[in-house]
Amino acid sequence: MIREDNEKLQIDLIQSLFQKSGKYLENIGFKLFINDELKHKLLVLINNYCEKIKFFDLNIFNIQSSCLVLSLIKNFVQNLNYLSIDVHNYNTLFMHDEENELSTKLLLNLAHILPCRLEYLNLELVINNTINDLKVFLRNSKHIFIKKLLFRINILINDILPCIKEYIMKEKRAEYLAIEGYYNNNYLYNYKKDLFTMTDELKEFESYNIKVKKYNCLYIRTHKLIDEMRLLFGSRDHQQTLKIGPLWLR
Repeated sequence: MIREDNEKLQIDLIQSLFQKSGKYLENIGFKLFINDELKHKLLVLINNYCEKIKFFDLNIFNIQSSCLVLSLIKNFVQNLNYLSIDVHNYNTLFMHDEENELSTKLLLNLAHILPCRLEYLNLELVINNTINDLKVFLRNSKHIFIKKLLFRINILINDILPCIKEYIMKEKRAEYLAIEGYYNNNYLYNYKKDLFTMTDELKEFESYNIKVKKYNCLYIRTHKLIDEMRLLFGSRDHQQTLKIGPLWLR
């Protein structure tokens, strides 16, 4: 009961903030480890009150949330410049089939609603059976230039490299690229691998003027972005930068 009361208080506080300042907010990031019901309520509030989101860092956790997230991205397309989407349900164990379905829905719809240029796009996907869907996304987004493009996947990096090279590298659609996945090394399938450590691949991408970086170096953490903005804009703007419960807002 105490937990429910705390969550209701959080929602009431955030709703009050959105009612007063939602149209001015530009940067929103979720904490992942909050329950799905609260996440959904927060997405609804963002949909109802926010208009000018430039930085959006969020988690897709079920089909309902994926539909709402896609609608939000479409609504924010004129201002959106930084987008990070994590397709995992952190509140439920062993849900790979559902996460695979969510990744499919995202990949088949996202390219049609993104702006023609993004400063940053990070996709954390479960794509056990959806490599073809990734190809569809990359093909349908050929009109989009992404300065910093990141993928975190649950399969072998080599499995997606052919389509990354075909649709990103050869068409020079990114300036920076980072991919974190797995590497099959003497049956050690669960050995994590970063594209940055694959020397031959690194040289090939560089020949197309695409700089490959470590995933964790290129990845933007919401709280660090907010802290940097506090320093950049000074103490006056610091007073307008808020962290409330599960949200980082500016």
